[in-house]
Amino acid sequence: MNEKDRSNDKRKDSRKSREELLYHVLVERAMEPFARYKVICSQGEGCDVEFMDINPAYERVMGVKKEDVVGKRFRDVWPNAEDCWMDIIVQTIKTGKSVRHEAWSKDTGRYLEAVAFPLFSDEVAVLFLDRTNWKKAELELKEKERVLLEYRQNLRELATKLSLAEADTRRKIAVRIHDRIGYALIDILNRLRTLGEGNLDELEDIKAAVEGLLEESRNLTFETASPLLYEVGLDAAIEELAEKLLRDNGIDFSFQVSQGNYDVDERICILLYEMTRELLVNVIKHAEASFVDIRVHRTSEKIMIIVEDNGRGFSPESMSQWGKSKGFGLFSIKERLLPLGGKIKVLSEPGRGTGVYIEVPLGKEGLSKWLTN
Repeated sequence: MNEKDRSNDKRKDSRKSREELLYHVLVERAMEPFARYKVICSQGEGCDVEFMDINPAYERVMGVKKEDVVGKRFRDVWPNAEDCWMDIIVQTIKTGKSVRHEAWSKDTGRYLEAVAFPLFSDEVAVLFLDRTNWKKAELELKEKERVLLEYRQNLRELATKLSLAEADTRRKIAVRIHDRIGYALIDILNRLRTLGEGNLDELEDIKAAVEGLLEESRNLTFETASPLLYEVGLDAAIEELAEKLLRDNGIDFSFQVSQGNYDVDERICILLYEMTRELLVNVIKHAEASFVDIRVHRTSEKIMIIVEDNGRGFSPESMSQWGKSKGFGLFSIKERLLPLGGKIKVLSEPGRGTGVYIEVPLGKEGLSKWLTN
């Protein structure tokens, strides 16, 4: 061997020594667990994995000693380990590409992220990242989100049930006004009418006062709870509602009911009636409309209430502010519909009016059970 060849060999040995030194420095000082494996594949018998090297971080995190690991098969060191940790090593050799995997390790009690990458045709290095705290934080966040969603669902159901309770209370008050005050006033009025001709002016004043009180009690009965809603049904009650609210405010309206007689639970009718009242009040207060089209559409599967006006409308961007401003009514309706499986759709453009579409399914699984709770 000549001098030139010996010089080249020395340079190669020096470079190899530096690379080995660099490898050991990086591996030994790495803060994360690191391991080198040799993959031994036998034709027809699958592949096995043997430890070649581990760093101090691997010893610390995994709870093993280097001298007890190097040269041993993977299953001899980790007999109860999840299959995934050995599978990614074999997969890296077979594909020649890096493989990433993360999972809980029952042997270490940690959530680990492993990044495996090929070194040679039969060698694989794996860097382990301890993601335990991150995973616990993620699970805690998901649990808090689950609890928050559960609370929100409970609030929705509570809001809907409160509406039913409020309507029931209104009905009881309306019945008392009708039965006690109404009949008492009628009796007084009839008795006054049978009095003699003396002091006619005073009698007329008394009759006028009683008639005014009777009319006021009728209006109060309507405002508290519509008798038609319970005695005749939703369609007649909504038409009467529109007549009272819209006509008195100089707004014309049309009312249409689809063909078909499909039964709807009374409590759903109560909620839809209250929601329709809120929509009409919104039209009166904010829409500056001169005409409102109201439609009730029923099928065997759902019931829809449609309220369309020719008022000033509003921009789509303002709908994103539901619940954050004075437009709480639409947001409130949306929240009360959700426990029933219902939904609300609003279409509006500035200067072109607004259409609100409320829909409640009649065959929703669990709806009857919810209504009976």
